[in-house]
Amino acid sequence: MVKHAAGLPAPLLKRSVRVLRPRDATGVYPGNPSAEFARLADRGLLQRVAQGYFVVVPSDRIGDLHWQPPLTATAWAIAAADYGAQAVAVCGPSAARVHGLIPRELAIAFVAVPKQRPRLALPAGEARFVRRQVNRLDLERWSSDLGDGWVTTLEQTVLDLAARPNLWRLPEADVEEAISAAISRLDRELLLDLGQAQRRRTAATRVLAKAEPL
Repeated sequence: MVKHAAGLPAPLLKRSVRVLRPRDATGVYPGNPSAEFARLADRGLLQRVAQGYFVVVPSDRIGDLHWQPPLTATAWAIAAADYGAQAVAVCGPSAARVHGLIPRELAIAFVAVPKQRPRLALPAGEARFVRRQVNRLDLERWSSDLGDGWVTTLEQTVLDLAARPNLWRLPEADVEEAISAAISRLDRELLLDLGQAQRRRTAATRVLAKAEPL
């Protein structure tokens, strides 16, 4: 378990999502939470990652000027802070990396969210938010240093990559390589069921055409 900074008020330390917004602290700092967050950031207890969003710094990283929170976890935690952890999910190439389909670090993180919102520049890269009805996606639990939430399953991730390859800001060859890396691990029946339910059966069939016959 990651240990977070002592010195923060207990109500902030107890929050399950480790991205905080000044408005989350109005009960702790009723006068001017933005000014208090700036003070905590100067002390190294919080790190500002975007306008209005601060990450709780792990206790063993306080004073480390080179530390920055992981991109995917930060993008997810910002979305979770705004919409709730149950309403968002890591998706697309970010989910593919969670599942080991993309070996290298990515400069863009993708998170499924219930509302349209613009991309966001973060210290480690860029967050992109994809409008989806998360409760209709096939999900599994995912843990990060900034909180626990959802990531699309292997089958859902592959279906998303195949159905909208141009959405993900990756070269086509990289998308195909990620899909190919998943073929042997896929639950084929589940993939077809998801394709049918989400009106993406053509994409599911195209993926399975790459697989060896059972």
